[in-house]
Amino acid sequence: MLLGACSSGGNEASGLNSTIKCSSAVSSTKFCLVSCNLGCSATGCGVTQIAQNQPISLTFSQPVDPASVNSATVLLRTAAGEPPIGDLLVSGSTVTFQPKIEIQGGATFFGFRANETYVLTVPAGGDGADSLRATSGEVLGAQVNCQLLVSRGVVDLDSRPPVPTLVAPTTTSGVSRGVTIVVEFSELIDAAPFAGSGEGSPLEFFVSRGIRSGGQAVCDANAVGLPLPGVPRVQLDPVRNRTSVSFRPSVQLPSEACVEVRVTNRVRDLSGRPADPVTYRFVTEFAAPEQLAVTEEFETDGRLDRSESSSIWSGGVAAPGVIGGSGKHGPFDPTVGEDLGGTFVWDLDRVGGITIPERLTLTGRPEVVLDGSFEFTTFHLPANRRIRFVGTKIPKIRVRGQILIEGIIDIAATDLSQHSSSIPAAGQAGGPGGPGGGRGGKGGDTHGGTGAPNHGENGQGVRVAATHGYADRAAATGGRGALQFPLDNASVTHTFSNLCMQLPSGGGGGGYQNAGLPGVSSLTPSNLPIDLGPNTAGGTAFTMFPIPAGTSSAEHFLIGGSGGGGGTSHSFYHQLTRAFVWKTGCGGTGGGGGIVLRAGGSLTVATGGQILANGGNPFNNYQNVLQGPPGPAGGGSGGTVLLQSGTSISAQGAIDIRGGRGVLIQPGASQLLNFRTAGGEGSPGFVRAEMPNNPGLGILANVLPGTVPSMVGNLSDTDDQSGFLTKWYSTRQLFAPRYIRYEVEADVNGTTVIYSDDPTRGAWARVGAGTPIEVLFQAGNVNPRDGTLNGTPGPWRSTVGALQGQPGLNADGFGGFRFTVFFTQRTGVTVRRVSVLFEG
Repeated sequence: MLLGACSSGGNEASGLNSTIKCSSAVSSTKFCLVSCNLGCSATGCGVTQIAQNQPISLTFSQPVDPASVNSATVLLRTAAGEPPIGDLLVSGSTVTFQPKIEIQGGATFFGFRANETYVLTVPAGGDGADSLRATSGEVLGAQVNCQLLVSRGVVDLDSRPPVPTLVAPTTTSGVSRGVTIVVEFSELIDAAPFAGSGEGSPLEFFVSRGIRSGGQAVCDANAVGLPLPGVPRVQLDPVRNRTSVSFRPSVQLPSEACVEVRVTNRVRDLSGRPADPVTYRFVTEFAAPEQLAVTEEFETDGRLDRSESSSIWSGGVAAPGVIGGSGKHGPFDPTVGEDLGGTFVWDLDRVGGITIPERLTLTGRPEVVLDGSFEFTTFHLPANRRIRFVGTKIPKIRVRGQILIEGIIDIAATDLSQHSSSIPAAGQAGGPGGPGGGRGGKGGDTHGGTGAPNHGENGQGVRVAATHGYADRAAATGGRGALQFPLDNASVTHTFSNLCMQLPSGGGGGGYQNAGLPGVSSLTPSNLPIDLGPNTAGGTAFTMFPIPAGTSSAEHFLIGGSGGGGGTSHSFYHQLTRAFVWKTGCGGTGGGGGIVLRAGGSLTVATGGQILANGGNPFNNYQNVLQGPPGPAGGGSGGTVLLQSGTSISAQGAIDIRGGRGVLIQPGASQLLNFRTAGGEGSPGFVRAEMPNNPGLGILANVLPGTVPSMVGNLSDTDDQSGFLTKWYSTRQLFAPRYIRYEVEADVNGTTVIYSDDPTRGAWARVGAGTPIEVLFQAGNVNPRDGTLNGTPGPWRSTVGALQGQPGLNADGFGGFRFTVFFTQRTGVTVRRVSVLFEG
């Protein structure tokens, strides 16, 4: 009853204080509550519903001793005893509880928890130490109690948009290039949208080149600004109810540049009310240009782009890789081939060769490949891509960096369609092999009953160069063509139900890793062995080991598979009541192709990736054979897959080197159809995987039909050419600098040599110059914060500055760059330092 009556203040926190007169009837105390913003009275508070960000102010009759203000003398608690988050502030005779604002996980949290009930208690003074006191030492004469429900959400305490003021800089010209920009707002704002890297900030900071007007630098109204890198910092001042946002660019501002500070409507106060957009501009001070440099000294490989590099960086030296090639054809792009509905065909026999477009090549010119030899910087075949190599040449793919196969490489022989012996007079043509693989033998033609027999033709043997160390072993590896049966042309020796029962054998399978399987006939309705044609030999095995001394694996295993033998002409099932007709033979299928995949970096056939080098498969569903089947043919062998890496090999995906099936004709078990004749299956091809310190067959996890120990070995091949590509470097200049020159310091056969595009500094190491080191540079718009490239880079250039008509990087107008170095010799050369000098 020490508190006198006051206005009720309504049932919501309006921010209007209630006035209370201290009672003189009870005691002589002069320290009492005289006003508050909750409608305080002797029975409680008129305001019972508050907002999450509602300050609570209590004004007393005397100045309050700050030392007496704590959570025991001014209590705010839930029923469970949980306090709100905030600060008790003392200013003269007023005590204010100011709710805190916190940001967690990008969300804003306020001092009072929504929809919670809090009890405010200010105990009356007693003899204990925990008493609210005036500076005079008097204690509070009467207790204050209020119950408050946090039901109003977050409110705008001043009922207007947050108003910004540019606090720093204080001038609009000649501003320091190291300025910290400060914008202050008229109230507390939501700081959550400012969290993070600075991208998407409600305050935007841009810089553009200034122009000179009237002898001084000013902003150019037509210039397009670049975003300034940096992260804005937000500081909330609950005492002054202000918010300041400071921003210091992470790079030094350019000379006489125009800086724009844009306050967007994404700035919002705690209630969500947006600010009115406004833009501030100022111009930086003049600074004379200075010569700067970005230097790579190869202490670590942190800036080495492994996907396109075979080089080793360590201890201040960049050394050539063991293998890799020049990479002149740039990154592999499957779409260079002809798109046949999702399969991209690379025809290695195309007239005029295969052209790698200038958009890919490092030289910036189209490069024509006539012999199937490609030199890429990196080779990635995505899971949704299939490439098929065709032609007589074996594809030889050298990659300076990494090979990653997630899609399908198809070098298999062509499958054959159905052959009807009752219609054509000619036997079916043999199927073509995969790239570099042997063709299958042609089927025998129909026979007129006189003259020499029409046998099936032999399949081509494995395809090797005439200079191959074991070229003389290749001749008999093709499957043999089936012999005409019967050999006596017009005669019919044995019949069954007025039908000729003399059944031919099929063509032999192509040989390679093993001998091809023979063509056979094993069952005839006459049930007489004399009616079964003689077996047809498969091709012989092609022995590749030992590898002749001094022979490169890339040449020794450059082998295409062999073809299967053709089926023969025959008279089986001829009806004696009809004119004598000889049936024709099926064509043998071709051998799988060959491929060399050689990576300076890692080589990976990912799970789901495939390399198909199998022999061709024939049509094998001959059902309507009452008029006589065609003579069955043999399958071609599998081809060759050579995998070489300067670092590591992992082949978890399928590598298919199976031989092609022979034609099988076995239509049924009835009396008339009870016969069986078949061509021989082709031999498997071969896989060879080579890397330094080869760990064994475990690197070939899924070879079909299986592995043998000789399929792995240590890498002994080398390449004179190799190289590396760097990641992107930033000059940390907001505007493109003026590039001056490059300098490469190298050790060549024990002598330090400087290469440069400045003739006064050293020799120009352009591509094609024949120097031990050749170098190219590429400019790009590089984010100085994280080194990522924005947009499309410029072309590869042989100079940094201008030289002999070369514009250098200055032609592109970018503030970042990367470079690639070619080693044109494998030994006696290393790189110790590469510097790019520029004026900024």
